Amino acid sequence: MKTTANGVALLITLPLLLGATWEWGQQLPETEQPVLTTAQNGPTPPTQIKIGGVIYTVELVREVPGAGDGFGLYGRTCDRTAKQKGSCAVNNHIYLEDGRPLIEEQTTLLHEIQHAILGTDKSAKKTTSHHFIYELTPKLLAVLQDNPGVYRYLTATESK
Repeated sequence: MKTTANGVALLITLPLLLGATWEWGQQLPETEQPVLTTAQNGPTPPTQIKIGGVIYTVELVREVPGAGDGFGLYGRTCDRTAKQKGSCAVNNHIYLEDGRPLIEEQTTLLHEIQHAILGTDKSAKKTTSHHFIYELTPKLLAVLQDNPGVYRYLTATESK
């Protein structure tokens, strides 16, 4: 079974529907970057995201190294495995193609966060949808809890 955008949206909203809360007055972790906006460009993604205890640098680039997975998502996650395999020059880095419409950029960032959660070596393996959801849900929730700015960016509606 293929995971759809609606399935991912459910994973994000389900904790909120079940009563999880985040207070706006909470102090943000050191790695948290606010959602930046400019009159010309709209919201920009956080420059750093904590994923499973690792700080990933998020960078908007003109050309994403080795990107284009055939699904219309233009990004790449570089972790230790990808670096060892030679598909990335750096470790703990998420590249996003600059100049995409906001919704595509947001979708790509969420896609790449999931690659980082699962590990690039595991994210291409076939799995059952239940096993996938079981593995991903607590980790995705932790990313959103550790990085409130990611949630604000992913839910921003101002067009780029």
